[in-house]
Parts: sequence; structure tokens; C-alpha cells
Amino acid sequence: MKKIISALLAAAMIICPLVSASAVGTDTAKVNKSFHTGGISPVSSKASARPSAAANDEDSELPASYSSVELGYVTPPKDQGAWNTCAFFSGLGAMESFLLKNGYGEYDLSEEYLNYWAATRSDGNGWLRDYRNDGIAMVALPSALAYCGVITENELPYMSSDRSSFEELDTYEPLFYADSVKTILGKDQSEIKREVIRCGAVATSFSMNNDYFNRENNSYCCNEELSVDKANVGGHGVIIVGWDDSYSKFNFLTSHRPEKDGAWLVKNSWGEGFNNADYIWISYEDFYLAGDYFGGAYAIEGVLKNHTCNSLLNIDQFGPTYNMSLESPNIDDPSDIVFINVFDFTSAMPVISNVEFQTDKVGSEYEIYYIPVSDGVPINDRAKWTMIASGQIEYNGIHDAAVDNFKVPEMTGAIGIRISSPDGDASFGCCEWLSNLSDKYVFLPRTANGRSFFASGSSEYGGINSLSEYYASSDDNIGGNFSINLVTNVMRGDTDKDGELTLADAVMIQKNVIGAFPLDPDVKEYVADMDGDGEVTLADAINVQKLGIGLLNEG
Repeated sequence: MKKIISALLAAAMIICPLVSASAVGTDTAKVNKSFHTGGISPVSSKASARPSAAANDEDSELPASYSSVELGYVTPPKDQGAWNTCAFFSGLGAMESFLLKNGYGEYDLSEEYLNYWAATRSDGNGWLRDYRNDGIAMVALPSALAYCGVITENELPYMSSDRSSFEELDTYEPLFYADSVKTILGKDQSEIKREVIRCGAVATSFSMNNDYFNRENNSYCCNEELSVDKANVGGHGVIIVGWDDSYSKFNFLTSHRPEKDGAWLVKNSWGEGFNNADYIWISYEDFYLAGDYFGGAYAIEGVLKNHTCNSLLNIDQFGPTYNMSLESPNIDDPSDIVFINVFDFTSAMPVISNVEFQTDKVGSEYEIYYIPVSDGVPINDRAKWTMIASGQIEYNGIHDAAVDNFKVPEMTGAIGIRISSPDGDASFGCCEWLSNLSDKYVFLPRTANGRSFFASGSSEYGGINSLSEYYASSDDNIGGNFSINLVTNVMRGDTDKDGELTLADAVMIQKNVIGAFPLDPDVKEYVADMDGDGEVTLADAINVQKLGIGLLNEG
């Protein structure tokens, strides 16, 4: 097995450079994980860390300057205080801007909620950090937003508790989840600009050091590569909210002046205590901002609104920590693999509307299948698999695939996602342990053994393979799981939410229309409004009856 680390990042003034274990022929207690040589970043180089001068037709369409702040798409800056929690301010700042930019409204979201989610749990698993004093990898941000979701500041104020771990996340009901998140690597200026325009903001980080900060102009340019220790100590998460191609190079320190004009407008989280630097101008030529060393940049592509008629189903609580590819005698073609998780649908809502997963194989084709399970194992008879979605991977990151309201036929079943890569091995998001350069674990999963499987995508060669056994054969006693989120829903028209379409459901709509029985607002919006016109009418009741007898398609 290969582990592909696309990003290492700090969450705060102190970072944790991460590497992952190779599960092939290794002892998890004795893995050589050191990638640092001569002060070079483990995942970037001078070539990739410098901005590209290349241009294309799309670049010419981008404005010379832009500000989400001026357009009202940025919430007020906040103050993280003395704690190493900037990753949460960065991630939620991007989420708040996305919600504003895309018409969901203005929210003050709780950094403490993500902070606790990313702290060590009482069983010793999760991110192995004290929620106040240790940094966290930027790689956790997309997973936090997609798997933990977000709540408001009023529900859980910042630093409002002194607990060292926090288990009761289920006592809070998230408002939104990020259902798709794009990873931008290689300091792609044009792509970052397009995402700022589309999403309002882009989460990223840089290496903050006072030697490069011009306090007079709140400008910053570290236009050189630092030693590993110096770069790591300064790792800081922020959000990019605009740019100015004409921002003068003379606004930066004389000792570290960039060669050309141009800078990013960056929203900070240090409040007024640090030179009143709510916003900083960071040169395009800064060596670290949005560079691969700290994990690139993240753009929220879409959100899932949480309500009483949908639910999120998965087998791990933390989401992907890296993109995993497979090498095995049981895989005849590593570029074409089906990644499978077995789900317990007992407590889930009966209809799957979306499937979320992570991969970095841009341009690959994907197919999503419902796979029956026998004795806890997905069956290998492809004739009995049901394709429920397909498409092409358009970007590196977490993807949301719409499903045509597939009704789950059994209480136990599997979802398989086939990735067919035209360039190299197929890869898929996996939740597995991570360690730092000192061989210290920084993340431990709650592995669900016997729940993840894989198979060759192009044929039945080798059958269904257990990921747990795959780890065991590699002397990895911690293991991990593939990360797949299922969005399940109440069946359309099922107003009494009993899992069946009957005349009673149509009658409930009729009673609501005449005022004899008020439907729950979520039921009205997401279940009873059959024609999607924003109103619940007798036409919707008729459509429920048609759907029940097969005269109307579920989709």
C-alpha cells in the first residue's frame, strides 16, 4: 500500500509536520518516517513553492483586483487569543464566507466545536492534541467540516470549557456540513483567485515570522526558504479573501522586498492585539503562503444543510487523513479499484440521496454501486450490484455525488466506489494513523475492522478483499477505514416518515392544505412539496398517490 500525503500544515503558531506509515512490510512501532533532508520541506520544492508565470485564456478574465470584504462576503475578524487554534478560525472563516456568498445568510460559527472535535478523545483516539496548546494539521480541516459539521458560537462559545477531551458532540445538531472541498496545490494563483470569487474565501496558511512583517503597512513577504524548525514554528492558518495585482512591492520591508508588485488580501485571527492586523497583505512571492509545504489551500465547493428529514451515515468519525492507493497480488490493475464500506442502515433514513468521498485522481471516472452483503462481506457477483451514480473527478478533494434517491433494500448493505484512473494508481480517502517526524503519533483512528473492503474494478479477479486483513498482512496493528459519507433522507412523499408511501401520506398533505393538520416545516419543504414549487398544495397530495402506485418516478 502506498500512502500519498498531499499536505502538511500547522493549525496554529506551532505546527505538526506529518508523515504517514506505509503498511507494506512495516512494523508500526519501527517505521522510518523522516522525509526532511537539508532543511527541505517534505512535500514541496523550490520549484513548486514559487508562483508560476504561466497564463492562459481564463487568467485574462480575472480582475486585477478583488475583495470579498468590500462585497460583504466576509464576516468580522476574530481573535484566537493565546491558543494554537488558528486552523479552526481559518476553516470556519472560509465556511462563513461561503454561506454569505451563496445566499445562506450570515453566521458566527463555533471554533470551539471544531476544536473539541480535533482533540484527543477519552479512549485515546482522534487527534492527539490538547485542545488549547498543541497545533493540528491542515489536512484535518476538510474532514472536520465534512464529518463534524458546524454549529453557532452561541451554542458553544470559544474557550468556554476546560475539559481536556470532548465526547458529547452528538448533543449538538450541526447546521451545515461541507459536502465537497477542493484542495489546491502548487500555489496555483489563477485557481485560488477563481475560488475566492466563487466561494468568498480560501483557507490556507503560511510561515509567520516577525522578521518579514512590515507593521506600518500590515504587509508580509517571506521570499526565501527557511530552516525546517524556523518554518514550522511560524505555521499559521488564515483565509485569502482578495488580491491586488498592483499592490506595490515597496509596501514590504526593504530587506525582504519582492521582485514584482502584487499581493493577497488575507483575513487574520489575532484581533487588535497584534498591530491591529485584522487583515494582512501577503506578497504573491511569499515562499509559504498556499504552498504545498503547509498543505496548499482549501476551497469549500458546497454545503449540506442539516435538517430533520436527512442524516449523515459513515463508519468513522474523523474522515480521510490521506489518499490511499493499493498494491496487492489480489489487484490485477491498481489503476482501477472499487473501494467498499459496509453500512448498517438500521437507524438510517431509507433513501440515499448523496455519496461523499475523497480522491486526488483528477480526470478519473467514478462509478458508485449498491452491493448486497452476505455474512458481513460484500458479494462478488457483479450482476447483483446496482449502479446508483457515475461521473468524472473534476478536482482534488472531497466530492459530493448526487444519487437518484436510491431506496436501501436491506438493513445491511455496502457502497462501493470504483475509481478508474487514466494516470497511475487509483487513490481514495482513508482514515488512518499519522505520525510526526519524531515517530510520535499525532492521529489514531477508531478503526472498524471488517467494514472496509476492496476489489479490482475491471473484473472479478481476486474477489472481495478485506482491508483489515490487508493491514494485518503488513504488520500494521492499527489499520484504518475508507472514508465514505452517505446522505440518507426520508422518502419523498412519506409525510409520516414510516418508510412507506401510503394513502395516509396523501391525506396528511390534504389536511395540511385545509389547515386541519400542520406539517413540520422540514417535512413540508423536503418531503411534502413534491413538485418543488415552494408550496404544499393538493397537487402534491395527488403526486404522492401517483408515486405510490408507480405513475410517478421517485427522482
